[in-house]
Amino acid sequence: MNNKNDSSPRVDVIIPTYNYGCYLEECLTSVLNQTFNDYAVLIIDNASEDNTQQIANRWIKKDPRFTYVRNETNIGLIGSSRKSYALTRAELILLLSADDLLEPLFLEKTVAALDQHPECSFAYSGWRLFIDNPSQRDHGSEIDYFIPHDRSGCYDESKLLLSYNWITNSCCLFRRKVCDSVGGPNPADVYHVGDWYVWMRLAAKGPAYYVHESLVRYRSHGKCETNRLNDAGLSGFGHLYLHDKIFESDLWSWPVRLMAKANQIRWLTGESIVDVARKMVQGNHPTIAQLINKFRNEFLVEIARCVLEYHVLNPNFLDTSENALMLLEEVLEQDPNNNEAKVLIDNFKPKQSIHSNKGPSYSQWFTAHSWTKHRCQRLLKSVQAPELIKSIHIVLTANYKGEGQQLAILSELINKLVANTIDDLTAQILPNWRLTILSEHACPNPQFTSRKMLEWIQIPSTQQTDAIAAVVEASSAEWFICTPTGLRLSPAFTLLAGMRLLERPDTLLLYTDEDLISTDDEHLQPKLKPDINLEFLRSSPYVGAATLIHKSLMLDPRIAMLPVGLTRNYGAALMATEQSVTLVDHLDEILVHVPEILAGEYINTPLAKILLQQHLGRCKIDAEVNTGLIPDTLFIDYKLPNQLPKVSIIVPTKDRVDLLQPCIESLIEKTRYKNHEVIIIDNSSADSATINYLENLKANENIKILNYQKEYNYSAINNFAARQSTGDFLLLLNNDTVVLQSDWLERMVAIGSCRDIGIVGCRLIFPNHRIQHAGVIIGMLGNADHVGIDLPMTDSGYMGRMQSTQDFSAVTAACLLVRKDLFFAVGGLDEIIFPILYNDVDLCLKIRKQGYRVVWTPHVTLIHHGSVSLNSQRDTREQEKRIKKNLKSIKNFQKKWVICQPRDPAYNRYLSLRERTWMIDGDFDVPWHPDLEPLPRIVAQPPDTTGVGQYRMIRPLKALTNSGRICSFLLPPINSEKRFLPFPSELARVKPTVLFLQNAFSHWHIGEVESYAELLPDIFRVFGQDDIVFSVPQKSSVHKLFGKDTKARLRKAASLCHRVIATSQPIAEAMRGMVDDIRVMPNYLERSHWGDLQPPRKERRKLRVGWAGAQQHQGDLEFIIPVVEAMANEVDWIFMGMSLTKLRYHIAELHGPVSFDEYPAGLAALDLDLAIAPLEINRFNAAKSNLRLLEYGAVGYPVICTDIEPYRNAPVTRVPNNPKAWIDAIRTHIHDMDATRAAGQQLHDWVLSDWMLDQHLDEWMKMLLPD
Repeated sequence: MNNKNDSSPRVDVIIPTYNYGCYLEECLTSVLNQTFNDYAVLIIDNASEDNTQQIANRWIKKDPRFTYVRNETNIGLIGSSRKSYALTRAELILLLSADDLLEPLFLEKTVAALDQHPECSFAYSGWRLFIDNPSQRDHGSEIDYFIPHDRSGCYDESKLLLSYNWITNSCCLFRRKVCDSVGGPNPADVYHVGDWYVWMRLAAKGPAYYVHESLVRYRSHGKCETNRLNDAGLSGFGHLYLHDKIFESDLWSWPVRLMAKANQIRWLTGESIVDVARKMVQGNHPTIAQLINKFRNEFLVEIARCVLEYHVLNPNFLDTSENALMLLEEVLEQDPNNNEAKVLIDNFKPKQSIHSNKGPSYSQWFTAHSWTKHRCQRLLKSVQAPELIKSIHIVLTANYKGEGQQLAILSELINKLVANTIDDLTAQILPNWRLTILSEHACPNPQFTSRKMLEWIQIPSTQQTDAIAAVVEASSAEWFICTPTGLRLSPAFTLLAGMRLLERPDTLLLYTDEDLISTDDEHLQPKLKPDINLEFLRSSPYVGAATLIHKSLMLDPRIAMLPVGLTRNYGAALMATEQSVTLVDHLDEILVHVPEILAGEYINTPLAKILLQQHLGRCKIDAEVNTGLIPDTLFIDYKLPNQLPKVSIIVPTKDRVDLLQPCIESLIEKTRYKNHEVIIIDNSSADSATINYLENLKANENIKILNYQKEYNYSAINNFAARQSTGDFLLLLNNDTVVLQSDWLERMVAIGSCRDIGIVGCRLIFPNHRIQHAGVIIGMLGNADHVGIDLPMTDSGYMGRMQSTQDFSAVTAACLLVRKDLFFAVGGLDEIIFPILYNDVDLCLKIRKQGYRVVWTPHVTLIHHGSVSLNSQRDTREQEKRIKKNLKSIKNFQKKWVICQPRDPAYNRYLSLRERTWMIDGDFDVPWHPDLEPLPRIVAQPPDTTGVGQYRMIRPLKALTNSGRICSFLLPPINSEKRFLPFPSELARVKPTVLFLQNAFSHWHIGEVESYAELLPDIFRVFGQDDIVFSVPQKSSVHKLFGKDTKARLRKAASLCHRVIATSQPIAEAMRGMVDDIRVMPNYLERSHWGDLQPPRKERRKLRVGWAGAQQHQGDLEFIIPVVEAMANEVDWIFMGMSLTKLRYHIAELHGPVSFDEYPAGLAALDLDLAIAPLEINRFNAAKSNLRLLEYGAVGYPVICTDIEPYRNAPVTRVPNNPKAWIDAIRTHIHDMDATRAAGQQLHDWVLSDWMLDQHLDEWMKMLLPD
């Protein structure tokens, strides 16, 4: 492109346009607002007939980076794109549609991605689809377009992208040289899906980098090219032609070409992709079978991968995950060693079975988090007065009826269950228990006569209720479990329960988490319960089997008369809450295991409805108990008070009559509750249709129209209306909701009229009947978010919670009922700190703090489009102002609530704050209880799982953990696609002592650690650094990865931490001034890895001299080229890992790189007589560690090395970096092999004497923990 500044930009932005003058100004403004400025813009006008030329001319005068070219005639979109591409010259290209918009950070983020990942052919971001078509009902709405990746990173898109194109032109920045290598933009005249064809060809040349942020807004309108191509029939042709082009080209491998054909058949027939793939490999035609069978398993594995990775929440149009997993099982039947199939099954099967199925996933998770004997003993030692821990009396009934063989079978089963319980009690780390069993039958176990802690009472079942009361009365224990025989107990049960009851002496009932256990001891179906949740308890007897009841409650006649098990537990829980909900406590550990054969007894009780009705009566609550929405749940139909309170329904709005009108009309038509007023508060609408509609509404006496002329502030708008309301209750209602039920307001008011309830929220669904709101969890996604979002509204949810009325910490103000006096008592919505975001959550939490409950009910359902007002702002400056406000609100919300309340009582600490679907946390699942672990707890992120990560973090932490000094958790490494840093809410929840980061100085790390420093100052932050990364030699292969700002970023990252641990003293000196506390910890070898290795010492014609190392040592090897050449006839040169092209002719053996675990044995197998360790003399190498010498020494190799600082103190031969010195030193060694072998032994002894990790664990402890 001929830019006026005559310099080549890094990025050329090509904007094709035809009659898009109405959109062009906004598009160009979005380019101008980019934070990355090294770009040029070419507007290519395809003979527009509107005002496009006038707009473009204004821009080229305003900014020299903008150029305008007009085609005299319309040459079509493809022709225009090719012409514009030929006119540009930048290394990076963006094809931006004239009707789309870029967010300010788009170019900055995508350019940085390509700079940091030279292997990537292109980079793209997430994008939002916004409807700009007044004729459509959802005009003005926006939604994030689904992309099948949940984090930023490099992805091979060459296979998954065949299934569906989720990359639009405007969100993709690509490399010109790669595009040129595959024929330029759209060489095949592929209509409609030409961009898809471009991405496929680029993906064939290298991975893509995906930026997991919505940085583009894609406009959908009536004039778009997509509509024209569809109408012309070219779209369907393009889809079929695309797959033909891929199938016939050798640019792609045969498995990919077969996948293209499979997808083409899927498009044609509508069959699922798995069914198509199965038919293709059946081989009905011998010629075709011969082709496909060569690639059968790889083809099927990749088909399954596409289904599993394209994990859209809507029904997967490719196929179901279950079918994909079955396809992988079929592959394994034919090829049991297919690792790709195994990995996919391991990665995807656990998430499907974590709660409900008998898969290995939950059982393995439970094993990793269970309370071992050592863990229990560690906790017990930390207890100051263990003799004060409360004792627990377990009372079981063991009755069975039958005749003949049936009686014998039942007797054997009961005896086995009794034996299991005794075994579990015997295994308790704290023997503060007693067991009594009441049975109609004689005692079958002699232990009951020999052990004082065991008691068997034979008594008819009809008399056992009174007998249990007598046992309780006579017992010295204060706490009881009373249930039918069969419960299994964790070894930590009596210890943890006893400690908890000692801490909270006023407790009347304690319940723990529980699961099922099969006959072969497999753990299933965990019940990870919330803290006491009164409304959920009134909907479901969720306390379950794992319930301890205080003696006073056990002896209450109303409890003592109840059958043992769930009925008694439920009745006792309800009764305890009548005194105070604080008297019911929850211990969030899985300590009780219900035998699978008894599971039905703990799901529900036939007396639940009666017990609940009695409870409501004692609470003087006028209500009727009915069955709930799903089995085993209850629904309380609260009655309205005799004097109906008035409700003021507040509806803020601005423009968008298409949303407001259905909201108000449904409100008027459907609301049976008459004692209400509607206050519509208009925030300066400019749309004439909206203004006319509001004017017409004034005729309705029940509707007030208020005007709010100030800038958008959701809190201020609602407070303004609330002050002018006349109701007893306020109902905050978004203008994008639709009422569906006539009794919706009656139900909300009836619930809200209960004296201990402050706020009521309801179920909100998207227009597609999927969940938009089913309660808010504090800490979710870092701040607070809706749980269960986008699940079907019919989904039961975890433990039935999406179909049960319950308490939450917060609900959304999209439909929220609150007592007016309470609203103003807590200051209403916070206009200053939370003007737009989190004001509703803040209100709920303020009211909860006053002792009132926040209740959510699924028995009231409204449609809610969701976030329309937040997404409707088009003015860029206004958007920026909102973004700044919102970022400030997020930080304030985290400070005020998230960090202070790290555990949401409506949630369980084992459930993920990263997933919104009631999922066990499989990402940040630390192996400790935050309140029950006396050891220091370290969360760490290694840079990789190879050298640096292993030596500087993974191995030391593993050794410290295995030796019982610490508990540790490793985050996915920095170089992993699955990498993440915890949300502050996650860190606050798990309460680590230390956060340990190694080589973590990216902008991403700096931003996250800044948040930790501000929000979680008590977590000790340790920064590890292994190299002087701002002095990487130019010849190193990694030099290009460290930009000019490396030192500044390192300084910033280090300054945010309390301590830096450097590998060597020169690194510490280089970082002096970045942080006050810098300490040096050398590298050490792990004895189990290195301590017992010997070379094979095979016979040889020549002595073997060699080197082993990674790929970044070009400069270190270059100066020994003449040494290798000169000595090639005297020794056999052996290289492992990297070598230089000039050396290949002279090398006797070249061994490829091996994994970290295989490296020690691989090094020993080289069988060297002499090892060399050359280093180029520079600042970077002078700061390195002596690790290479340690590794050589561990296997007994004598060493010649460069005379450089890190190698100065070892028993090795050091020489200057000139060829003659090296040649002389090598000849000296090979001519006196006795001395050489002795040198090897000396180095071996030196390494083992003081350079093994287990000798320095106490030093590592001091390095990692605060003084």
